[in-house]
Amino acid sequence: MTSCSFHTAISYRAEKQEEYVKGDGFMIHCEKDKNHLTIGTYTPDTWGKDFYYGYLKGPKTEKKIVITSVTIRFPDTGDNLTLDTVREKKMYCFTSDNLKKIIDRNKKIVVTVNSTDLLTGKNDSRDFVMFRRKRTFPTGTFPHK
Repeated sequence: MTSCSFHTAISYRAEKQEEYVKGDGFMIHCEKDKNHLTIGTYTPDTWGKDFYYGYLKGPKTEKKIVITSVTIRFPDTGDNLTLDTVREKKMYCFTSDNLKKIIDRNKKIVVTVNSTDLLTGKNDSRDFVMFRRKRTFPTGTFPHK
């Protein structure tokens, strides 16, 4: 006899097949990570040009963008998450006691990215509408009696 266990990865994406949402001079990625909904922000300066342009295949840019803040809204339900931590000024971790319920209720989120262009000094705010994506996969098969 065997038993199989499964894991469901939850992310939010603007395009189903695109893991990263691309802005002008930056990219973002949103996924559930244990008790957090984490928004990763990526620029050539924060992650290194080789990683940004190579591994992530980020769009070429002359801009020098600094992400100053990130917020999340749930337009369909009005639910809220609290910003718990910001890791290394590039990973925004949001949480709630009801995180699982909030994610289950919301197929759509709006992520607002606030940034500053270091070359021009101009501040910008941009909204990205993202849709929930669930992917379940087996994590292993274990014999049992």
